[in-house]
Amino acid sequence: MKLTQLLSLAVFSAPLLAQTPPPAATSPTTAISPSAQIKNLSTDREQSLTKLIALLPAAIASGQATQEQLSQAQLDLLALQRDRAKSGDETISFQKQIEQLSATFLDQLLAQPAPSAEPALSLHTDKLILARQRLLSEQLRTTKLLGDQAHNGVRALLAAEKKDPLAIAQAVFVFSSQYPEHPLANRFFLGLETMDDGLPTDQQTAYGETLGRLIETTLADPATPKHKIDTLMAIRALRAKTLALRQTPANPNLFRAEIDAYRAAFPAGRAAETLEFDYVAVLEKIDPALAIAHLKKLAADTSTQRLAEKATGTLKKRGLVEKPIEMKFTAVDGRPVDLAQLRGKVILVDFWATWCGPCIRELPTVIAAYEKYHNKGFEVIGISLENAQITPKDTPEQIAAKHAAAKAKLTNFTTAKKMPWPQYYDGKHWENELSRQYNISGIPAMMLIGKDGLLIDTDARGEKLEKYLEQLL
Repeated sequence: MKLTQLLSLAVFSAPLLAQTPPPAATSPTTAISPSAQIKNLSTDREQSLTKLIALLPAAIASGQATQEQLSQAQLDLLALQRDRAKSGDETISFQKQIEQLSATFLDQLLAQPAPSAEPALSLHTDKLILARQRLLSEQLRTTKLLGDQAHNGVRALLAAEKKDPLAIAQAVFVFSSQYPEHPLANRFFLGLETMDDGLPTDQQTAYGETLGRLIETTLADPATPKHKIDTLMAIRALRAKTLALRQTPANPNLFRAEIDAYRAAFPAGRAAETLEFDYVAVLEKIDPALAIAHLKKLAADTSTQRLAEKATGTLKKRGLVEKPIEMKFTAVDGRPVDLAQLRGKVILVDFWATWCGPCIRELPTVIAAYEKYHNKGFEVIGISLENAQITPKDTPEQIAAKHAAAKAKLTNFTTAKKMPWPQYYDGKHWENELSRQYNISGIPAMMLIGKDGLLIDTDARGEKLEKYLEQLL
């Protein structure tokens, strides 16, 4: 029986099988050489992988296993890696055992000089290294297959008609801990904070205790990477928010404490904005004045510039319902635009871009509304978040050329689509000056302004726009 067939049998058996007695020695004083024992493995169905790998070091060290034999064994092992006779978890588990055996085998070959008696049969070190590199790639592929299976297992639990929050939480943590390098290892954490919504109180308590224990255990593990700590501390804070909103009246104290803990650990953490504005939403339910006060506090905190800008933009947007909006610029085609000069008209300020699919899908509605109501006093102003793709390394000439190309793309598009209204352009993409000024975090964003200059709606899209215009004009 070939080594490939032997190993295939051995792997699917118990790790250490009762082994048949070795062939009788020709003399009581003669030991069976390692090479002879390896040869015997090819005819012994009950030898295990453990036995084979235990024989290799002695065979290599003694030189009794020829390079030709070892080379053939290497080929057999690598061929065995490609065996896909079975499917599912068993095949992948089998694959990992063979890969580990091959890795150990190649490492042993690399550690030994080629026997001088057989120069013609020596395996070149560079070939062995190449084989080891190929094996590493195969090991990574197998690990990803196992990770994909664990990922799909979590997805199946989430898709179940009757979900088990405890099982989901445990599966998410197992997946993330066993396959930390999987590209989706941390994907499922967000959502665990509200997974028990709708359950009886006692089940919510049990779920909360389990989730808390899983989070704390992972955070306490010194091997937990920093980005995962960031994610889990954010989830812990969001869980505190969930608990706060379940109370009557809402109690934001624990939520605030968790936010402070997160920001102390990650001053520039990616979840800071979400947590702070979720906190504002909780305060809004208690007392709008508390929400305004916290927004002002955030706006004054320049240690996190982007968060301060977002808070300032939110305060400004809130103030737009109290005093007329001011906006003044020169359009890309040279037209002056000043909202103060448009009092008495209903104005749609459309934050959009030519690269934005949802924006393009919204255009027929805007164009139809403009054609129907323009003569009755309806104006549209476009704020385009075009991306000129300027980089710090660009020369002044390159910057000018990029701006010219982006402007041309914008004007060609608006001409082709028959969009006659003025367009603001600065080529800064999401850093667009006006979009940042009004805290625009997604497009399309459509601000509808009344005849008095006051904000009516920040999302006047689709049928809603038509209804507004019917009422206002």
